[in-house]
Amino acid sequence: MVQKDAGWFGGSDDSENNCVVPTGRFKGLVQCFNEELRKGRSKLIAEGYNTLRELIKKAYDLQMSKSVTTGGKQFAFDWESIEDLAREKDAYWELKMLLNNCGLGRLRIDRFIGNFKYEKSLFERLNLNLQTKVRLYCLEGYNFAKKDLFSDSDPYLKITCGDKVYNEEENYQTDTDSPQFWTNYDFVVDFPGANILHIDAYDYDVLFGDELIGHTKIDLDDRFYNKEWASLANKPVEYRNLHHPSTTISQGVLKTWLTIHPLKSKEAESEAMDISAEPVEEFEMRLIIWKTQDIECMDFEGTSDIFVRAFIDPEDDHFTDTHWRCQDGEGSFNWRLLMPLKSQKPNYNLTIQAWDKDVIASNDLIGDFNIDLQPIFQDCLLTGRIQTLCKKYWDDYMQGAVVDGGFDKLADFEWDSKEEKEDKFWVSVRRDVAADGDKQAEPQKYAGKIQCSLRIYPKDKSEKAPQGVGRSEPNNDPVCPEPEGRLKFSLNPFEMFNQLIGPGIRRKIYMLLCTIACAALCIYMFPMIISNGISKLIYG
Repeated sequence: MVQKDAGWFGGSDDSENNCVVPTGRFKGLVQCFNEELRKGRSKLIAEGYNTLRELIKKAYDLQMSKSVTTGGKQFAFDWESIEDLAREKDAYWELKMLLNNCGLGRLRIDRFIGNFKYEKSLFERLNLNLQTKVRLYCLEGYNFAKKDLFSDSDPYLKITCGDKVYNEEENYQTDTDSPQFWTNYDFVVDFPGANILHIDAYDYDVLFGDELIGHTKIDLDDRFYNKEWASLANKPVEYRNLHHPSTTISQGVLKTWLTIHPLKSKEAESEAMDISAEPVEEFEMRLIIWKTQDIECMDFEGTSDIFVRAFIDPEDDHFTDTHWRCQDGEGSFNWRLLMPLKSQKPNYNLTIQAWDKDVIASNDLIGDFNIDLQPIFQDCLLTGRIQTLCKKYWDDYMQGAVVDGGFDKLADFEWDSKEEKEDKFWVSVRRDVAADGDKQAEPQKYAGKIQCSLRIYPKDKSEKAPQGVGRSEPNNDPVCPEPEGRLKFSLNPFEMFNQLIGPGIRRKIYMLLCTIACAALCIYMFPMIISNGISKLIYG
């Protein structure tokens, strides 16, 4: 007998694109005999098995009698232990050691006995009708195919085994390719001949109807009658590919596992394992932007109106105030950003950007810097303590962790001093030159650097020691003073002129004024020059 979907242990049981393969490993062992032949075969096997036991005992006793250290040690092996699934593995290991001791290890008699016992027990189990409870645990999904036009799918599961159906349409998840399920489903199943367990993932759609993302099938017989699977106390977690009839490409992965117990056993009557998702915890990241250096001037007059943007989630970004008319690239901010965070985010990549503010046109990106804060955030989550990004922490742990995670911009990260407790660091911001149309320049152009400090607080500790946004009160840990070098009102027109007008425009204005002065001087002196020339011509 053959079917398309072989079991997990005998092949893929959920890919209809595979070739025809034997059904299940255990089913290949089932053979048909008439009653007379079956009885004769069973008798011969039993006699051979008993004869083999006696020969092994004699060989062992003979070998041990020759040994000086173990002379007289009797062959003592509990053959019934092989029948006990709970200690079957230890029993075969013990038998193998005994066979090695008496020189029979290479004959692999233990493997022959194991196969004989398994085949015998399998025949008995296949002829026994047993009602069981199958419990399927669905944990989470990965890389679910996108079915919506402008967003990720809205996935939910539909699970079927025989007449029992679990439809989770009401619990669909919105716009995600990595849904979190963390739930279990129970089925009453009869063995042998159990129904196939079907798991279908759908995309919820109000207007056009739900669309199949992919499906997977589990052959319960292949698990229940598989010796290796049945002997495992902790069943393996399965990462099951989702398939769709229209393509051979996987449509996502579903993380699951299942258990099978007799219906009246203690295991079946016990409560399901608690696999609920880890509770979401809240944190606060305090990022202080102190100042900038070498920031590129983006305006034509040689100035930039600098502000800094920082975010982990672009939809929840945070900004400093603006340093207007910065002419030397040294912006001063002393601005505290309070960024609420939650655990179980897909990533903790911090982006820090320097921008030039334009009142009329759109703002210009000067440059940005990215770093993964997963290591320090994980420390805060596990310890429940405030974590400060200081030089010692960076050197001892975080630098190696981010490098292992693929961070390749160590040259763009430097400390303000070499002291271990130093918590102020500089990050270099860069900009893609393709946006500037300069194809001959380096791939990313250096555009200045920003001085920062960073701490992550568990929510309860941040509430006990609150701090204000920017430079507002409370402002003491650390103190963010008023910025230096900012635009200040003055009654001195020349001072206001120097503050408001960039050096590039000032040079042009100075040159224009000089040109006008020279022209005015020439116009003023032109009549005198002409009259002097005429006088010389007349009077010689």
